[in-house]
Amino acid sequence: MTKQEKDLISEIKKYSTVKKGVVTTSKTDGVKYRYDTYIFNYPSAFTSLVSKFEKLAGIKKNIIIGEFQIHYERPVFKGARNGNFIMTELIENIK
Repeated sequence: MTKQEKDLISEIKKYSTVKKGVVTTSKTDGVKYRYDTYIFNYPSAFTSLVSKFEKLAGIKKNIIIGEFQIHYERPVFKGARNGNFIMTELIENIK
């Protein structure tokens, strides 16, 4: 994971609320896992955060970085407020 990727993930975590997912057991290997969702606390993302995302993702709405999936809801109209972020983290080997 690059420094830019780590920085983006830590910024999203800093300004988000975590919703813990349901623990599930894999049928193939018995590993317990869950998906935690980070929901951005503000109605629109900061321009600096959007810039960091766009440098990594280009024009895509979703990127996967390790066990994180980051989704950016782009604004519908040009000139509108920035969109919002939702990030999902895969947590494995839960005891």
